Amino acid sequence: LADFWQSGLTHVAGAGSDRVLVFVASNEQQSASTPTLTGVTYGGQPLTPALSAQVSNGCCTALVEIWILDEAGIAAAVDTTIIPMWSSAPDVPLYSHAIFDEVDQITPMGDTTSASVIGDTPNPVPMSSVVTANGDMVIAAAIAGEAGTYTPQNGFTLGLTQSTTVGGTTAQGTGYKSANGSNETVSMLFNPASPPWTNRQVALALVLNGAP
Repeated sequence: LADFWQSGLTHVAGAGSDRVLVFVASNEQQSASTPTLTGVTYGGQPLTPALSAQVSNGCCTALVEIWILDEAGIAAAVDTTIIPMWSSAPDVPLYSHAIFDEVDQITPMGDTTSASVIGDTPNPVPMSSVVTANGDMVIAAAIAGEAGTYTPQNGFTLGLTQSTTVGGTTAQGTGYKSANGSNETVSMLFNPASPPWTNRQVALALVLNGAP
């Protein structure tokens, strides 16, 4: 981790070599379908989509996406502004981002997986494991359609947990873990602000390949 997880839509890049910017966007839409990101830029440089998943239970839809930007893009950025471009207006978006170093610049993305749950159980969302190599970094991201906080498990470190009740209720959590070559399983425990709750969750796992 070259700097620290930040929220909002600006990011001052930490120093390091072979860096990758990881950008997590989530949205709780008050309808049966949700807008998706059509593009993201950092300092004018376009990010690459890595992973996206959503779930709807009729009234509302939860979406979470991960996008990345390589070292060349970070170095070429003209400012610290992140601009997400949505297919239509999101109701309750949340954003978090961090820069990781020592990432393979030719093939930065490794294994991925996603899962979702409608309702309050099971919690955490059950996830398949991802395959890693020694020196990789595993990124976790999750959204709930309810206010609260996230606690990473299975040895993951909390990146950022945030929540809002403005325009709707939602929470987003991120986490990360250095890999040693063993399979890793993302487990993001959601702690609702007002239990009991019956809602929806989506979780993602992305492996950043370590630099050779």
